Amino acid sequence: PETLPSNRRQSLSLQSLVRSYRAILSHKKAMGLNLCAAFSYGCLFAFISGSPYLYIEYFGVDPENYGYLFGCNILMVMLVSFLNSRLVIRFGAQTLLFAGALVQLVFVLYLLLVSWFKIGGLMGTVIPIIPCIGMIGMISANTTASALAYFPGASGTAAGVLGICRFGAAGLASAAVGIMHDGSNRVMPVIMCICILISFLSLTGIAKVRSFAPERE
Repeated sequence: PETLPSNRRQSLSLQSLVRSYRAILSHKKAMGLNLCAAFSYGCLFAFISGSPYLYIEYFGVDPENYGYLFGCNILMVMLVSFLNSRLVIRFGAQTLLFAGALVQLVFVLYLLLVSWFKIGGLMGTVIPIIPCIGMIGMISANTTASALAYFPGASGTAAGVLGICRFGAAGLASAAVGIMHDGSNRVMPVIMCICILISFLSLTGIAKVRSFAPERE
């Protein structure tokens, strides 16, 4: 049965849907949060697309051991998601969101540096990737909660826009890794870095989240 109060329900007419989409797409702060999450996902899918070549072919990791390296990133996402669920009540979504985005930016720049100058070998690449991917657990949860809070009467439509943008950015990043593949160790880190730069600039420039201070009501 429908649990939403009758005064907050919307009709399924084309006019109401168009109105809802227009309101969501024109909301600057919500779309800034949306783009932040979307290109953070782009970083993830660039890694998913590029890491088999980078780890197995470039660094010579045995295929049966690739799963362990990949799994470290998933474990980090799970750990960060768990910590976020415990810390968000104390510090607030905006504080954790900015912290996660900043950590992700620092590590992806470090990844680009070690990849470009070929420093540290396999572990020099694996180590910065793990926290970079792990922060998605913090960024995704807090951008979703913050963006949906602006649309209490159209949360389903807003969630749909979030999903489309995220998988759109993910598709673009995956395609870019494939198209730009040149046999080097630089393509995946470059695409990951571009995604995170767009993500961070969307957060700070469009959504105006520029500090650890909680958002004022």
